[in-house]
Amino acid sequence: QLPQLAPEGGKFSQRVLAVSVDPALVYEAAKVEGEPAVAIPEFLSHWGESSTAPQLASRLPSDSLWSMSTRPREARAAARQTLFVSADEAQAQVRFEAQLFPAEERSTGGGFTCRHRLRVPTELQVENVSLLQDGIERVSRFSRDAAGDLTLFLASPVTGRQHLTLNGWAPIAPSGRLSLPRIELLSADRLETAVIVYRQPAVHIAVEALQSLAAIPLPPAPLPLGVAESPIAGRPVAAFATQSDDYGGALVVTRNRPRVVSTQLSSISQESGGWQGRIEYRCAVSDGSLDTIRFKLPAEWTGPFEMTPATAIATIETQGDERQLVVRPKSAIDGEYRFTARGPLRASFGERFTFPTLIAGTDEESSSFVLLPVNARNQHVAWQVLGLRPERLPDDVGPSPLVEAHESYRLLEPTAAARLLRRGAPGGETRITHNEVLLSWSEAAPVRGVVRCDVQPVGQAECILHVPEETQVLELRVAGLVVTASPAAKGWRVPLDSSAARQTVDVAFVGPTVARSMLGEIELSAPWIAGPKVERTSWTVFAPNSAGAGELADADAQLLPIEMPATRAQPQARFGCGGNDHWDIAGEAHSVRVRYRHDRPLANFERWFCALALATVGMAVAFVRKPLAGRNDTAPVRFDWRPWAGLALGLAAWIWISPAWIGMALVGASLLAMAWQAVRSARPAPRDSDAARVRAG
Repeated sequence: QLPQLAPEGGKFSQRVLAVSVDPALVYEAAKVEGEPAVAIPEFLSHWGESSTAPQLASRLPSDSLWSMSTRPREARAAARQTLFVSADEAQAQVRFEAQLFPAEERSTGGGFTCRHRLRVPTELQVENVSLLQDGIERVSRFSRDAAGDLTLFLASPVTGRQHLTLNGWAPIAPSGRLSLPRIELLSADRLETAVIVYRQPAVHIAVEALQSLAAIPLPPAPLPLGVAESPIAGRPVAAFATQSDDYGGALVVTRNRPRVVSTQLSSISQESGGWQGRIEYRCAVSDGSLDTIRFKLPAEWTGPFEMTPATAIATIETQGDERQLVVRPKSAIDGEYRFTARGPLRASFGERFTFPTLIAGTDEESSSFVLLPVNARNQHVAWQVLGLRPERLPDDVGPSPLVEAHESYRLLEPTAAARLLRRGAPGGETRITHNEVLLSWSEAAPVRGVVRCDVQPVGQAECILHVPEETQVLELRVAGLVVTASPAAKGWRVPLDSSAARQTVDVAFVGPTVARSMLGEIELSAPWIAGPKVERTSWTVFAPNSAGAGELADADAQLLPIEMPATRAQPQARFGCGGNDHWDIAGEAHSVRVRYRHDRPLANFERWFCALALATVGMAVAFVRKPLAGRNDTAPVRFDWRPWAGLALGLAAWIWISPAWIGMALVGASLLAMAWQAVRSARPAPRDSDAARVRAG
């Protein structure tokens, strides 16, 4: 009802009323007698300019009351829908979008609504629903009944254009089939529905049993969320459109396990603008398709990267603390493929570079190589490498100016590095604070061991490693990285990181089988770094249990108090469960002589042999005593103690002294002496008559 408005203390000749009503409202004005209508232009000529034109204008009697009733206009909205389905092995991600606008395009409002209703499949698990109007979230809550219908309750009435989204997932049957989920917006007139099917890299998808769906062009392959606007992750495989609510289809999901054989070439070069990095990747794909190629990027490979050819998109993404270069071809790779990514590098202090590493798939056979330039700053340069091994490039990498201007290395470690060695760099004297040798030997197997050297280089970029004869180096590491030694005049040249204050050189080796001398001594040797001063050498020798305790036989060795470095925390994990001896020696000791005292149980055959020897001695004594008892002479019987002493000493030497053949020989000699005495004692003595007959004759 319109209030009575009049100027105080004045008179007016006529009252004119104009009314503007929101298009979202339906209104009805009360009829008043003597209320002639006024043309809208006539009213505006008196009123002046107005942003909105009134719907009605009339003259009112001076004493009449005017009223009007309104109610919300019935909301009739239209919608264009899009259904996105991205299938993986076990489930499919579903995203539904609807653009709502008034059904009457001439109306900017079209009516208010406080809720929307959707019909969704019962097997679809709804995760979230959103309704945006002018960028403001309007959803208060949603509920779902047993039939699957979903009601969306809004926080306040809305009108005009709106954007509705629903996200969820549906399980895929073990057979790999999934009915195309159909979502209907019941609170709007559906003009058109688009259906786009995506696949994840682990699967292939075929669409069957199409109903009321017409194929349309595929959208471009999206990038991951956060990199570019993308409704859903995956690679599009099919797109359809329909104007019918009765559409359908089936997705057939099969595994995608491509076999990939790839080669990666990483190279660096210095140009006028600074250092440049280059990644060349080539692969052959069979039994499937490849969607993405990922590389772990070091910090100095800053990017951005220029792709050749331009049919792939390269983006730098972050996975936790790891930077990755992700390459996505515009179409899935099936067959042979290659690309080159080129971008700037940020050289670290000392011009030390690390290299990208391929994040290979499950069934991917990859080989990675690094190309280092032989010339920089218009002069020949050398490189100090860690975790790289000089090796020719594969045959499928043909000659090129890039290959000819670089030296090729195989990448052995993800943390491999190369440092540019400047000409005239100041050298220094390397000092070794501690050499630690852990070695295991047995009489039936080769010697095996590990040498760890704590090196303190002073600007020195390499050292010389000497290897004993018949000894083979299995692995060589510097600062934990596998390195490759190059031949030198005497020994092998091992690269060092001269910028590091301290580093370790680890050498794993296998040596020849050792043999003990007659005194029970063995000589053990290990690789050593020649030249620098060594402060202390530790030897830990693991021997068979039967060898007993060992003692150092080198009289010139200066023993130090025993220390327990961290590297000996778990020695048996490396060398088995035999006994061990440890010595700390002042200075350098790349070989030692160890003497072992036997402390071993008798073998079965040794016990039987000793028993047989004792029985033989007893029988011999009994055999000798019997003839002696029948003799008539009165001469005393002499007992010879020397064979018995030899037998006792032989048995003791056999059991406790190494080598055992010394005791065996002494036992045998004693038994022979006893037997000879027994034979002589059993021979009868000559009688007097026989002797007289001999003399008479």
